[in-house]
Amino acid sequence: ASAVSAFVWLFAEIIAGQSYSHVGVYFWNMFIPFGFFLIISLLLSALKGMLQNANTLAHTDYLTGAANSRLFFNLLQCEIERSKRYGNSFALAYFDLDDFKKINDQFGHSTGNDVLRTIVNIIRQNIRKTDTIARIGGDEFCLLLLEADQEKALTVVSKIQRLITAEMFKHSWLVTLSIGLLLCRNAPGTADEAIKIADRLMYSAKLNGKNGIRYSIYENGNIVAQL
Repeated sequence: ASAVSAFVWLFAEIIAGQSYSHVGVYFWNMFIPFGFFLIISLLLSALKGMLQNANTLAHTDYLTGAANSRLFFNLLQCEIERSKRYGNSFALAYFDLDDFKKINDQFGHSTGNDVLRTIVNIIRQNIRKTDTIARIGGDEFCLLLLEADQEKALTVVSKIQRLITAEMFKHSWLVTLSIGLLLCRNAPGTADEAIKIADRLMYSAKLNGKNGIRYSIYENGNIVAQL
C-alpha cells in the first residue's frame, strides 16, 4: 500500500507537468512519501496488534489461557438470551478441584500452576470451538456447552473427568474433581443465577464424598430432575 501511494504521488506530479533539473529528483520525491506512508503503515499495524493483545488479555486468565470470569459471564448471559428467544438448550458445568491445597503444600505453587494448566488443556482438547472453558476462581472452572442435550452434556463432562483423573494419577497429583452440571432447557433469568445453581450442585458433590458429578435439569423456572 505504501509503494502504491508513492507511485500515485509520482504519477500525479508527472501529470501535473512538474519538471525538475535532474530525473533523480522524481525518485527522491517518490521516496519521501513512500517512507512516510511506510512509517504510518507500520505504526498503525503495531497499534492494531497492541489493541488486539490488550483485548485478549482483558478477557483471558493469565495463568491458564482460559476465559476469565468477566468474559464467561457475558457469554453465558448472551446464551441465556438466545435460549429464551429460540428455545435452545445448553449445559453449564461447575468444576472444583478436590484437595488442591495439598498440591501447593506438598509440591509448591509452581506445580499447582502446572495442574491448573493441565486441566484447562485437557478440557480444551475435548470440547468444541463453540464451547467455552473459564477460570472463575483459584481452582474453580466453568464450562459452557452450547446446544447440548442431556446425553451430550453428561458424555462430555464424564469424559473430561475421567481423562483429568487419569492425568493427575500419572503425575502422582492426588487431585479429583467435584462437578455440578446444569442442563438448561429454559434458562434461568441471569448468568449469576445459573452459576449459583451449578455451584450448589458442585458443593453437593463435594459433600457426597468428592470426585463426583451432581446433575440437574432446569426447565420453566424449576429443577425438574436431579441426579
